[in-house]
Amino acid sequence: MLAICKKEFFALFRGFKSVFILVVFIGFSYFIADVVGENLNHLSSDGLSQIEMGSPYAAGLRFLVIGLGFLFVCLLSHDIVNKEIETQTIRFLVTKSSRSSIILGKYLGIVLFWSTILCLSYIPIAFVSKTIDIHLLGSLVCFVSFVISWTILLSTIIYRPSYTLLGRVW
Repeated sequence: MLAICKKEFFALFRGFKSVFILVVFIGFSYFIADVVGENLNHLSSDGLSQIEMGSPYAAGLRFLVIGLGFLFVCLLSHDIVNKEIETQTIRFLVTKSSRSSIILGKYLGIVLFWSTILCLSYIPIAFVSKTIDIHLLGSLVCFVSFVISWTILLSTIIYRPSYTLLGRVW
């Protein structure tokens, strides 16, 4: 299971799409945190308390994960299981380990990848705001883990990788 987890983690970092998503996350997070940092006095004068606003510095990261999280996760790992079945490389894995450890290893590898992406994206926010919000990072990782489990479910139910990208089943 740990070997499968490590393989999936490093396989996700190899592609152009993952590097592009990492750059988008870091750039967008820094841009929004910088804009909020410059205009923080205007935001606090509107009568919104810190509890109602949450962390205004992390607004960009929250928007990317909650608003576009399904798209980004599906873009990178929509064919995580059915690609293995279609190319028949899963039969090499099944002889060495159980089915549940294969799925769990793939799940943990993807969660580790997205946790790394979120932590790297939070570094510019921490520098601008001079605080670290562990609760925000934990809630974003929990949301992404839900999206990952949904993507793995679709990938195990639907046999063709071309259908799982956007859920086109007809």
